[in-house]
Amino acid sequence: MSLALYIVLNDPEPGFDTFVDGKALASATDEVDALCEEAGLPLLDSFVGQSEEELDGFAHESDDPEDDNRWDDETPTGGQWWDAAEGVAWLQGVMELIEENPDALDDAEGVLSDMGDFLHVLEKAQAARLHWHFAWDF
Repeated sequence: MSLALYIVLNDPEPGFDTFVDGKALASATDEVDALCEEAGLPLLDSFVGQSEEELDGFAHESDDPEDDNRWDDETPTGGQWWDAAEGVAWLQGVMELIEENPDALDDAEGVLSDMGDFLHVLEKAQAARLHWHFAWDF
């Protein structure tokens, strides 16, 4: 099973490409969250806006027993949306942390590449005054 993160915008046809591979960031969620926690930044999962039903479906489809505990009561539910500026600021802050601590991640280069691509999408979304959230592709 290969997890990936992607961005969902509140406009399904924003006029620009929103595709980002998202696999490197998805596989480094725990490492990124550890850096965020140390720096007092929101955790990656705080920007996930998938419904609880979608996330429950993921836990039941997975063969990995760890996945049953992946989603806790703090995971947002029901399609929450954030201003693109919040995502831009968060990505810039986390990218800076990773650049300062590249050894904290197994694949810092891949994660920074994904985050740079996400940043590009959210900067365009910010210019278009759109809202967003992360979603899991499983």
